[in-house]
Amino acid sequence: MDTDMSRSYFQDVAQELGFMQVEWVAGLLSIAHLFGPSKKRCGIYLLYLDGEHFYVGQALDVVRRFAQHLRSKGSIEGFAFLPLPQSRLDADERQLIRQAEAQTIPLVNITHMSVVTGERDLDLLVPLDAQESWLAGKPQAEPTGARVIVDDAQCRRFNSRFQRFSASKHYAQVLEWLAIYLQNAIIAPWRTEYSFWSVSCLPSTGSQAIWRRSYAVNAAVMELFVVGRWSDGADPPWAFINVASDVLEDGFGSLSEVARSHPGLDLSNDRMYRDAGAHQVTLFMEDACCLPRVLADTAIQTAARTLALRVMRKRATIYAKYHCPQLAHAALDAAHK
Repeated sequence: MDTDMSRSYFQDVAQELGFMQVEWVAGLLSIAHLFGPSKKRCGIYLLYLDGEHFYVGQALDVVRRFAQHLRSKGSIEGFAFLPLPQSRLDADERQLIRQAEAQTIPLVNITHMSVVTGERDLDLLVPLDAQESWLAGKPQAEPTGARVIVDDAQCRRFNSRFQRFSASKHYAQVLEWLAIYLQNAIIAPWRTEYSFWSVSCLPSTGSQAIWRRSYAVNAAVMELFVVGRWSDGADPPWAFINVASDVLEDGFGSLSEVARSHPGLDLSNDRMYRDAGAHQVTLFMEDACCLPRVLADTAIQTAARTLALRVMRKRATIYAKYHCPQLAHAALDAAHK
């Protein structure tokens, strides 16, 4: 694409997203001249990077932020800006990213995106064609020699928690649920454990709440699957699974049909994890005894593995330091019996 076409393309995209100040900045080392003493520097910006890709971001001082991007990205061809008060930055940035993604504008953003493209770290462990095959429902064979060996110090750190958890009255039942989830929703769990997903045992998150977590499966910067117990010791355990809402809706025809097909399942959009993007919904079970039946539903299973894979492709999990190898391996062993 020649320069005139690139400029025209960038201007069209920027204006379509609602940016009024649109500048061609190829070759510039600063945009300070665009922001005099009376011009506000706080707002949302759009960068045009390489004649093809875009980046949406927020800044309290966009002149400084532009300079930081220039150092990391090498060159910036187009710049657009929308001044906003600081209180609106998070919500408007999220909305613009989702709008751009819906319009298939090629973004290099990761946070707030539902799907990321291009080569990712996960591809080094599981080739892209294997990911696509697994997502389509084809069974995956785990080589026996591919198991992650976690440092002994990590095991010792969580040994007492695991011992306490394994002595609890619902241990066998909730371990089976974890095995079912890992087997059906996590790609190549033996190989991707610790780097791309982790499971915490008796985490402190929400430890003072009415419902307390027994374990949580995490990827990137979010929870995927959580099982817990009531603070008063009442039965049965509760659980929730985060799944891809677009895939779930395709499978059932509507989200309301999911609840009709699975009594006891409550659908919620309250959490809205940043790494899950626009297409996410939480399936909450006050009585988690229905979990095996829920995860046996092909449409729910596909929605669960789709969201998990989308998130794992974004980045490594930040929760590796809270990973309990004993719990992970007990569940993986149970899944392959």
